[in-house]
Amino acid sequence: MKLNIGTGTSGTEPTEKLEIVECDIEKQGDIGPVIGNAFVVLCCIEASEKEIFDITGPYRINFKSTENLMKAGMKI
Repeated sequence: MKLNIGTGTSGTEPTEKLEIVECDIEKQGDIGPVIGNAFVVLCCIEASEKEIFDITGPYRINFKSTENLMKAGMKI
């Protein structure tokens, strides 16, 4: 992925510093190896609206999975 952030004098040179990584964050043991030695982890998750009858979705995804990701990040 390319991100246009100025690294040179003109401020328009593309920089390759982002990596998109997919992981099942409901499985806490799978997160650490995926994070590796990342400096920043960006989490953009939300329980799916498609699964409207799954009342556990917001708890599992929005709370527990985010908690798993934060705990794995603290072990870095």
